[in-house]
Amino acid sequence: MYPSCVGEGECRHTSKNAGDTPDLSPVFPAGPTPPIASQSLLGPGAEAAVVGESSSFPITKHITLVPPFCESEVDTYFSIFERMAVSLKWPKEFWTLLLQCRLTGKARDVCSSLSLSDSMEYEAVKAAILRAYELVPEAYRQRFREYKKSPAHSYVEFTREKALIFDKWVAANKVSDFESLRELMLLEDFKNGLPDRIAVYLNESKVSTLSQAAVLADEFANLPGKNSYLHKSRMPV
Repeated sequence: MYPSCVGEGECRHTSKNAGDTPDLSPVFPAGPTPPIASQSLLGPGAEAAVVGESSSFPITKHITLVPPFCESEVDTYFSIFERMAVSLKWPKEFWTLLLQCRLTGKARDVCSSLSLSDSMEYEAVKAAILRAYELVPEAYRQRFREYKKSPAHSYVEFTREKALIFDKWVAANKVSDFESLRELMLLEDFKNGLPDRIAVYLNESKVSTLSQAAVLADEFANLPGKNSYLHKSRMPV
């Protein structure tokens, strides 16, 4: 008979056959399950979101992997963040929590001004920040058309930057084939020949095709009380 520990301060005797070597390895008492460190470090809202999921996502473990936010490179930041989020398989419902931990400056102010529901929607947060930094399709178009070579840059650097701005412009317009690129070029040329007020109206309406722009331009031009304003907009200042 050999004693066998089964709990703290508790033993029992186990029968052994003659010649058996007694098992003297310790048996440790079962203790309480240690708390999950990643959840204990979260704020109340984030912790509730994690606990509420069917499978816990260690958000604090991944926060350190989120790239630092840079206000001078806002347009490229989101593409980098999204590629990282997809490659690391971050659940999209946690993207805004991860993102907001890195926001600074104007982006943080914009995010804090959103409603609670919008602040939890990644696309709404992204769109609001891009608008705040004027990184919308029209801003990219204007930057592309107005970008000039500086004396400090070589022609190689100038063309590289010009091409990069063009790529951002077409990407912001979701151009994916020749037909959509054709529409983009024709639409820009059409708006360039319009009075400023109609062009602004089309930009605000976010038209994406030439035919749609033509219809809206006719409707705007035929509205009562617009003719005198349009006449003034054509006059040189």
